[in-house]
Amino acid sequence: RNMQQTFQEILVPVYFVLMIMLLKNTVKPTSYSEVRGLNQMPLPSVSGDLPPGMLLAFAPNTTALRRVMQEVSSELGDIPIRGFSAPGHIEDAYLANERSVWAGVVFGVNKTGGHGINGGAAPAVYYGQPRLPSHISYVIRMNGSHVPQTQDHFTARSHCRTPSVLTSNAAVCPASLYVSSGFLTLQLAVNRAIIRDRLQAPTLSLAMTVQQFPKAAYVAYSDTFVSVLSMYFVIAFSPFVQFLLVNIVREKENKIKAGMAMIGLRNLAFWLAWFLTYALLILVCSCIVTATSKWGKLFEKSNAFLILLLFLCYGMSMITFAFMLSPFFSHAKLAGAIGSSTFLFSLIQFPLHSFGSDGMKWCGSLLS
Repeated sequence: RNMQQTFQEILVPVYFVLMIMLLKNTVKPTSYSEVRGLNQMPLPSVSGDLPPGMLLAFAPNTTALRRVMQEVSSELGDIPIRGFSAPGHIEDAYLANERSVWAGVVFGVNKTGGHGINGGAAPAVYYGQPRLPSHISYVIRMNGSHVPQTQDHFTARSHCRTPSVLTSNAAVCPASLYVSSGFLTLQLAVNRAIIRDRLQAPTLSLAMTVQQFPKAAYVAYSDTFVSVLSMYFVIAFSPFVQFLLVNIVREKENKIKAGMAMIGLRNLAFWLAWFLTYALLILVCSCIVTATSKWGKLFEKSNAFLILLLFLCYGMSMITFAFMLSPFFSHAKLAGAIGSSTFLFSLIQFPLHSFGSDGMKWCGSLLS
């Protein structure tokens, strides 16, 4: 082997790790202190926050449900209510005038006692029954800009650290929208009305308070630094693709592989020899990079073995990536130039993971 090439393959990743360590020392992280002892807060009233003319819709429009919703209206400060025969009609009214419908409550029960809302069709409610059935469920429907998106289950660790959920900014604590929009207040009013109707206890008291979970102390680096860190590690392993691809194509260009095949070399032995050679190089490089990263406190909280395993598996993928590209080239220099460019093109997946759709993220992952 060319010793200069070998040293370059091993030392380039180490050089990039040292550059990341230097960059980390120049970037000042943001420290968040521990948040505890948060007070319980009552739910806010919504009667004074709604524009005039906003109504509370419900479906289906039955005698029992209208009685329940009238009590809900009274609990919320006499908000106008309107019943519809099916959920689809609520949607039609909202689309006709978005400023006319504050929220919709869609009730649904079935004769087997289970819960369920049947899309836009009328739910299976016991029509004409003077009292509510024993099993009843409902969904609250609001404008999507007023409540958190249901597909977003997590938020950043630095979010939701204000002492009161009532004063939280929705941009940094989406869960606070459930409080500020009146969603929880409406839910409490509907639950209270249903329980009172079922128990025939009009004076039953039912209250709800909200309280944020405590937050542990947290040290956060900027998103820019995290992105640069990821890209630097990707670039650090690029020499393996370039040199391996050049060496394989050079053997094909100089007819060395064809000559060895003539004297009995099998394809399996040829590819296995190159794989084991670079697997050993990547193992040595991964050990050095892992030790340097732990020494430089790049991954203070991470397990060293898992970091080593990550680098090793990524290096193995570089070998197979070079194997995949080798049949497309007959000249070593061209293979080295285009192979490196193709590998670095995989960096496009970083902005995709931040701003792209799910389909674009899956397509970008194929380049990794």
